[in-house]
Amino acid sequence: MRGCKRGISYHRALVTGATSGIGAAFARELPAAAALLLTGRNGERLAKMRAELERPDRKVDCVQADLARREDRDKLIALAEEFCIDLLINNAGLGPYGPVVENAADFERTAAEVNVVATADLTRRLLPGMISRARETGGARRPDQRLQHARLSTPAVSGAPDRRGPRLAVEPDSRLAACPAHSHPRRWHARVSMRSAAVPFM
Repeated sequence: MRGCKRGISYHRALVTGATSGIGAAFARELPAAAALLLTGRNGERLAKMRAELERPDRKVDCVQADLARREDRDKLIALAEEFCIDLLINNAGLGPYGPVVENAADFERTAAEVNVVATADLTRRLLPGMISRARETGGARRPDQRLQHARLSTPAVSGAPDRRGPRLAVEPDSRLAACPAHSHPRRWHARVSMRSAAVPFM
């Protein structure tokens, strides 16, 4: 991957919101040797991503899921554990925009469920297995500090300062914060002229 330190590699990645925008860019730019578990709400788009990225020497599995639904998150987490992921890219997000009182209450609630609850839920429930596998294989490294503490001009992607405390800080994990913002994805991509080559990596 562009910008990676030599020796850092990922073998099995879960990418949420993988059918368009930033999620699709991550899926396309991950190392060709990395197996992919892709999830999104649109089954047709998932099938297209799989056809594009799958090769005889590369496994690509897809899970159609609505991360606002607890049962769909449960299904995805079970499959991710079976897949033995060593990289989690929490990219899925919804962007209601405009005055809150003018937005549908159900849409605001769904956005909070996807942007906040699902991100925390997947991270908390998948991280123990990722740490355990990293201990066994010695394959995971700490992230590049330049990204970890980055502050970009948009809230859509940023590095997260290390506030985990001394106990978890020494664990062999890799982290990348993709923080969904309340904005229209296509408008944001057009504004920043987003290209997959511009996606930051650890």
